[in-house]
Amino acid sequence: MLKKLFIAFLLVTLSACASNGKRDETRVGEPGTFTTGSPHADAIYNVLVAELALKRNLPEIAAQYYLAATKQTKDPVIAGLAVRVATFAKDDAAALEAAEIWQQVEPENREVLEYLGVLYLRNSQFEKAKSILVRLLEEEAGKTTLSSRFLGMGALLQREADPTAAHELAQHLIKGHEKLAEAQYFAASIALRSGKKEMALEHATVAVKLNKKWDQAIILKGRVLETMERMDETLKELENFLKKQADAHEVRRYYASVLLNERQYKQARSQYEILVVKMPDDPDILFALAVLAYEFKELDEAQAYLEQVDQLGKRSPRETYFLGQIAEEKKEYDRAIEWYSRVHRGQYALKAQLRIGAVLLESKSLEAARKHVQQINAPTEQIKLEILRFEGSLIKDAKEYGQAFDFYSDLLDDFKNNPEILYDRALIAERLDKLDLAVKDLSYIVKQQADNAAALNALGYTLADRTDRLDEALGYIKRALELQPNDPAIMDSMGWVQYRLGNHQDALKFLQQAMDIIEDGEVSAHFGEVLWQLGRKDEAKKVWQKAAKKFSDSKTLANTMKRFGL
Repeated sequence: MLKKLFIAFLLVTLSACASNGKRDETRVGEPGTFTTGSPHADAIYNVLVAELALKRNLPEIAAQYYLAATKQTKDPVIAGLAVRVATFAKDDAAALEAAEIWQQVEPENREVLEYLGVLYLRNSQFEKAKSILVRLLEEEAGKTTLSSRFLGMGALLQREADPTAAHELAQHLIKGHEKLAEAQYFAASIALRSGKKEMALEHATVAVKLNKKWDQAIILKGRVLETMERMDETLKELENFLKKQADAHEVRRYYASVLLNERQYKQARSQYEILVVKMPDDPDILFALAVLAYEFKELDEAQAYLEQVDQLGKRSPRETYFLGQIAEEKKEYDRAIEWYSRVHRGQYALKAQLRIGAVLLESKSLEAARKHVQQINAPTEQIKLEILRFEGSLIKDAKEYGQAFDFYSDLLDDFKNNPEILYDRALIAERLDKLDLAVKDLSYIVKQQADNAAALNALGYTLADRTDRLDEALGYIKRALELQPNDPAIMDSMGWVQYRLGNHQDALKFLQQAMDIIEDGEVSAHFGEVLWQLGRKDEAKKVWQKAAKKFSDSKTLANTMKRFGL
């Protein structure tokens, strides 16, 4: 109370000083005439308390004081502040009350009308919202096109409104404008946000038909198809568009990113190579090419792309982290640690610290690596679990399989039936020929998480490779492939189980698909074995010999070549 009285006294004093001894005769409450020299100390007090609350990160309190000042002054500037702060504080009732006062003072102000449209929608006053937004859409015909207004309306409702209510309103607003591509785009984007995927696809398809050269329309249609997991259609739509619109760079960028996400690395790389010619200074394109070069073990080329980003002055933690990965791959361990140590923020900070542990394992000892990892700060239980699992992977990479098995088993005492730790232990158990336990752990995971593709694949492959339960293995791998149809590891598993079942042509098809996506010692071992059994022995030898140069540490490859006398 004492503090409040002191602030009020200070405000009155400042007000008197500001008037320089002259009384401000302006009538407070008259629209647009509020000044700091006003004799109404209550209004000034409310504004100052609101500003202090904002400085102390208390928007909920600030909103109430700005609303009080708005009621006292009817000033549009203060009303605008009240609306924005209350909206930020998610106090929709206060925001609406202030917005209605603001609109009384400035009935033609487009900003307040936009706020009102959204706030009426949020406060379940659908008819008022519809009236305001229809007015916004149809007014100012001479200043902006209807197309632009639909796009602006889409941005407004995407950002602010309740998705379901926004969808209903969007369906009303496009009536009479169905032949306008932007109206269909607007309806599609709102339908997608509200989870109405089929309707979103219908609107997006019409938008593309109405404007066949509009890049944003085809991108939106692609994203709708993505959410529906219709990836083949997504890629086909984008490919066909680019055949006709080769200079649609944003569409090509999106197409490349979809290919990358689908692990179609060779195709993605070709698209990014086209883009970099047109946009040589784009750091995201250069980074994507660096990642792809790294994927294909072309380390010098990957480094060159990242150095281009550095020369542009746009190197961020992701590029720094990746330079560390390249140095690590080159076995330049001191340099790798130097790069990783420079990553202090963002999503790569923890990854960088973990990779330092991996480098220490290679360059010093398991003890040094574990000591480093154990010192990493873990602010949450999830991060703690991630660090512990990585420590387990260090023990496994050191080929201390018995120690790794005990480590994961001990973790399960603290993290009962944790599927991630069970998965880690199962892979180690399989190596130690504890086959029953491996199958038990993986079976538990897939019962609890029917859509866990990694566990389904691991269980299916283990059964296919180590047992005669081939039909059961096939079922698990089929399910994993349905969940992740472009995962080369699952394609490899499918190829291997088909081979074990005697379906050599089917096996060859899946293994060839995996080989087209990645180069890997185990996949090469399987692919070569199928070729050999089909009588294509020279091809098999070439596959194995090429893989042996790159994957000299692949136990599966070495054992396969030994079995066939190579």
